[in-house]
Amino acid sequence: MTDTKRTRRRNQADPLTKDIWPPMPVGRLACYTKLWQLELWLREIVYVELNARYGSAWVDRIDVQSGKRVQKPSKKRSQSPAARSIQADSRLTHMPTRERSPLSYNTFDALLKTIGKHRRLFAPYLPARSIWDARLEEVRQIRNRVAHFRNGHPSDLQRVNQVLDDIDKGVWTFVSSYNDAQPIYPAHRDAVAKHFITLDPFPWSAAGDGIARFGIAPPDMRLGVTIEALRRPWLLAKQTRPIAGKYGYLYDVRITARQGRGFDYRRFLEATKRYHALCCHIILDRMGNGIRLTMPAITGAAQIVDGIGRFVMAAEHAMLPSPRNDQDVQSIIGDWPEYVLGSDNPIAFLSPDMPSRMTGG
Repeated sequence: MTDTKRTRRRNQADPLTKDIWPPMPVGRLACYTKLWQLELWLREIVYVELNARYGSAWVDRIDVQSGKRVQKPSKKRSQSPAARSIQADSRLTHMPTRERSPLSYNTFDALLKTIGKHRRLFAPYLPARSIWDARLEEVRQIRNRVAHFRNGHPSDLQRVNQVLDDIDKGVWTFVSSYNDAQPIYPAHRDAVAKHFITLDPFPWSAAGDGIARFGIAPPDMRLGVTIEALRRPWLLAKQTRPIAGKYGYLYDVRITARQGRGFDYRRFLEATKRYHALCCHIILDRMGNGIRLTMPAITGAAQIVDGIGRFVMAAEHAMLPSPRNDQDVQSIIGDWPEYVLGSDNPIAFLSPDMPSRMTGG
């Protein structure tokens, strides 16, 4: 193939790189995009499942580049590479980013070590260990080639696509299970659900041979709170009641403004920031009238009841007569760390009855 033909082919494949010199190899930009998708999905999966298993101690289960777990810095001990990266990034106050999680600053190798050490938590989403290890040996090298601006091999993109194909169904399982909340019934058996049952406008109740949500909400109820349970796919034990203090579960808490009201999200987030560590995610509805919290049940009933109470109080104080049309939800989310999401994120809405392709493999 002549140089002219190579240039023409490159321009057709990657229009965004047509004016770059030295030329970018065909498919390199696409390869970077697929690696971006792969790594961010893996980070999210690791974050959620470690939270569900260990609660706020999840960060202690992350491996750093040396193979040791992340440790809190002390005067006698140097910081982990991730902690140093966070510190270096935070010094650049003129160009801040929302990344605050150690996972966002950890190396790819450290991420894979964490997955390997806690594979039981991630098994529902990954191919067999032998296949996964073989694929990742290739992806590690491809990622290094892309990160260090090497030309790479013509089949690099194909190999990354294959890995995305391998985990696509697993990513869908992960996301859809995060939106498959189950009733906590009867509520009086669980300390958390029981404490807030009076704020549920339509609590779960017996109906024939099953249960259903029904009832008549008080006419003066300005705010509704529902509490259900998310069970993680890796948990093999029989479902238990109560779930407070149990690993493998998350409380799914939804705070809704009623009667046409809305929330001032900025005010709500500022007022509750000291309690954000109790949450896995805080999800803001794009309509301006709903807040969803997911909280690891292993934290225990006392802390969770206190935390939800603080969030509910803050929501009441942040209530508006109607949803604000000028409230830019995406802009608000951008000012907060990765655990704050919008309702348009698949993690916030994709349920088991919504089959979908999750990756670009």
